[in-house]
Amino acid sequence: MPALSVLKSTEGPKSWIETLDMRTLMSVCLLASVSTIALSSPLGIALLWAVSFLYFLSLGRLKTVVIAYVTMAAMTIMSVVCVGVILVLFPALAAKLTIESLVVPCVRVCILINVILPLALTCRINRMLAALESLRLPFFLFLPMAVIIRFIPTFADDVEQVWEALKIRGVKASVKNFLRHPILMTRLLIAPILFRSLKTSEQLGVAAELKGISAKTKGKSKKGRPLQSRDWGVLIATVASIVLAFVCQLCMG
Repeated sequence: MPALSVLKSTEGPKSWIETLDMRTLMSVCLLASVSTIALSSPLGIALLWAVSFLYFLSLGRLKTVVIAYVTMAAMTIMSVVCVGVILVLFPALAAKLTIESLVVPCVRVCILINVILPLALTCRINRMLAALESLRLPFFLFLPMAVIIRFIPTFADDVEQVWEALKIRGVKASVKNFLRHPILMTRLLIAPILFRSLKTSEQLGVAAELKGISAKTKGKSKKGRPLQSRDWGVLIATVASIVLAFVCQLCMG
C-alpha cells in the first residue's frame, strides 16, 4: 500500500539529518519531550527551543518550517481568543492568568514540532521498522509508533491533495474567504481533510499487517549496526543542551 510503502526517491540525502540513524532521531525526540515536560523556567525552555529550532532549520526545508509555524501561530491566536472569552465570562480567573502561562505551553509545543517533524519527514519505513525491532519494543508500542510517525508525511500529502482539488474547482482557500464564508470553507477544506485522515489511518494499520507486523512480532535478537560518530555527536549535543537548560532553570531559582 502507498501509505506505508518503502519505495522512495533514489536521490541522495538532502540534509545531514537524513544520514542519522533512526535510533538517534528517536532518542532526540524522547529526550526533548521528557525535558520539555520537566522544564518550567522560561529561560530554560527558550534555550531548548532555540537549539531545537536550529536543528529543524538544518533539515533544509524552509517551506515546511514556515507552514509549521504559521499553523502554530494560528492555533495560538485561537487559544488566546478562547482565553479572552473565558475571562469575559469568569473575570475572577484574570488574577491567576499571566503571560508566562500562555507563552510557555506554546513554546513547549514548538519544541516538539522542531524535533518530531525532522524524524517524520526523513524516516524511511524500512529503516524505522528495523530500528523499532532492534529495540525489542512490545507490540502495543511498536505498531502505534510506526503508524504515528508515518502518518505525519502522509497527512501532509492529503492536505496538499485537498488544496489542489480546491484550486481545480476555482475555490481560493484564504483567510478572507474563511472569515466571509466559514461554514462553506469548513465543508470544502476541513471535512475532506478529516475524512482522508481517517481513511489514511486505516490504510496505515492494514499496510502494517500486510508487512507482517502483528501481535506475534518480536524484536530481532541481533543488534543493529553501531552508531556513527555523527550520531554520537548529535546525542551529546542534545544532552548538553538539556543540561544547560536545567542549569538556567536552577540559576533562576
